[in-house]
Amino acid sequence: MQSVILEVAIGLALVYYVSATLVSGVAEGLTRLMNTRSKMLWAALARLLKDDDESARTLGAPRIFQSLVPGAQFDPRPEALNAPAPGVTAAGYSSGQRLADFAGAPSVKGLDYVTGGRTKVTNVPGAVFASAILELATIKGTGGTVQARLVSLAAAYGDSPIGQFLATRAAQLGDDVDKITDELSKWFDAQMVRLTETYRKNIKYVLAVIGLIVAVLCNLDTLRIADGLRTDAAVRQVVTATVGDLTSADITAGCQTTVTDPVEKTLNCGLQKLDKMATLGVVIPFSEGWSDRWSSSWTGGANPVSHVLGLAVTVGAMALGGPMWFDFLMFLSGRKKGG
Repeated sequence: MQSVILEVAIGLALVYYVSATLVSGVAEGLTRLMNTRSKMLWAALARLLKDDDESARTLGAPRIFQSLVPGAQFDPRPEALNAPAPGVTAAGYSSGQRLADFAGAPSVKGLDYVTGGRTKVTNVPGAVFASAILELATIKGTGGTVQARLVSLAAAYGDSPIGQFLATRAAQLGDDVDKITDELSKWFDAQMVRLTETYRKNIKYVLAVIGLIVAVLCNLDTLRIADGLRTDAAVRQVVTATVGDLTSADITAGCQTTVTDPVEKTLNCGLQKLDKMATLGVVIPFSEGWSDRWSSSWTGGANPVSHVLGLAVTVGAMALGGPMWFDFLMFLSGRKKGG
């Protein structure tokens, strides 16, 4: 009896590990397709150049979901933002104009490997940011010393985070370009760390939604799967063999597929492992006859309330992440990570 309980636990842990890894793969593929990281970076930069400090909220869950909607990338050309070209001082220096100027700075333009006006830049190093600010100080400043130019640029940026930083630090840094570059780099890197942490916290909401979709489409009902594992010794043997083939937390290890793209390979290999549990009610979306098998889980006499509860348990388990469930699998099977 203890052996059966252990094998059921191993089977559920395997389902959670595979499905959580699938969710991460889907999220990675979706954010890559929609260039979410690039969109979020430029939204963050716009906030840092704006006259109010909303940079932490820039990467909030609503903004992340909005970035997943198909649409144009940020276009750094001044005309696309209805902004003057770099070097032209205009009354009412708007956030859009500031962003256009920043994107047009030589240091930032050197990062962009995409033609056609649309940018896919997902990271601006602190040193590049500092160089861009110095370039803008030269372009938009009133002349004179480096310090005077930075003070002039700070006035143009008003109460924006970067404007406040320049206003308080310009006088202390003087004309020492190396020191100015170092200070700007550290400040910007600290802002990016803060924004990255906020992004990681809020991307979990996206993972939760994707997890729910994966659980429903693949019919990952924990209660039904557990009952099937308890009553079907043959499936338990398949599960045990599958776990034995896992050599690392990389779900693609030992997977037979010709796909080379990492995200697509992850999805392919994950679905292959779930397919081995078809007798437990698990379905692979868009495979032959999958819709009939999926429908029967709702209309075949099963208790809908129990089915919804089983799906909810799966979604909650997936939220713990694939690495956690892999470690738990290794613990249950008495193996060390790595084999």
